[in-house]
Amino acid sequence: MAIRQEPFGGKNIISFLEEATIRLYQTRPHYLESQSFRGPEKIFTCLCSIKGHQGNGAGRSKKEAKARAAFSTMQSVCNRQEHNFFRIRGDTHEARIDFLKQCLGIAPTYAEPAVQTTSTVANGGPISDFVQQLLRFCQEKKLRQPEPVIKEERKDKIPIFETTYTMGSIKVSAIDGSKQKSKKEASRLLYLELVKVFENPTMRAELPFLAEVPADDEPADPSIVQRPDFSTEMNARAVQILAAIKNQSHVFPYFEYQYDRIKELDSEGKVQVMVKIEYKQERDKDKRYACFGGYGRTEEEAKTMAAHMALLLFGTFVEISSLTI
Repeated sequence: MAIRQEPFGGKNIISFLEEATIRLYQTRPHYLESQSFRGPEKIFTCLCSIKGHQGNGAGRSKKEAKARAAFSTMQSVCNRQEHNFFRIRGDTHEARIDFLKQCLGIAPTYAEPAVQTTSTVANGGPISDFVQQLLRFCQEKKLRQPEPVIKEERKDKIPIFETTYTMGSIKVSAIDGSKQKSKKEASRLLYLELVKVFENPTMRAELPFLAEVPADDEPADPSIVQRPDFSTEMNARAVQILAAIKNQSHVFPYFEYQYDRIKELDSEGKVQVMVKIEYKQERDKDKRYACFGGYGRTEEEAKTMAAHMALLLFGTFVEISSLTI
């Protein structure tokens, strides 16, 4: 099984992520905030935030929790293929790595491609191609684009704008009240919320107009948003690939994965789990571990989301076509 080598010292992405994690841990400790919470055992948690990307980790020591959080954040930068939540469809793997290097203060080796998201809305800034398709579809379906309204006015006369978009049973709102921001910022925040809504499988399932998306064997209408269903197709693919990895351990270095239930998210009643994948290098037989996080309303939903996250990372450097699924 050939692992595609990346253009940073001839190392694959796992090695690079490990180095990036160490660099983040050593040079930017202020990005890492750890805390402990009570449970069956004393578990430490850590939250990491860098350049708009967040990751979290849990462990039996603060050091372990911080390391997992740092790795999770670096993984997030590579996985999500986006800058500030704007998804860039034509982005390359090298550009994502360069963005990661910029986050860590490392000089990039590749020039980042121009972002092809120059379209603007009347009261907002550049928006992603996905959101453009979404808005175009809503316009054709006579779903009027919302306008920001003043929700209230603070004592210092700074207005607080609220923008709301209603689609079926879903109501998306964005509120902005900072001194430096305005209607334009409230609208921009709304579009970011729309993107997050359509990335959420539970929310997408409640959108009635997505049922009108044609099947694969039907001619596609470019005005209709077409994305694979996260909760079925993508998760099934992720589970298949992980199963194939486990079954072909004799030819593939990633040979073991398991789910660990970390904690309950009490505020929303959701469960967070981690997928631990054991990685054995052929040269020195060292065992390494990669962790992928997922969350959901049930443990099974959290597992499939974690599997999907693993698929996203694997897809950047694994020749998937050579797996027998």
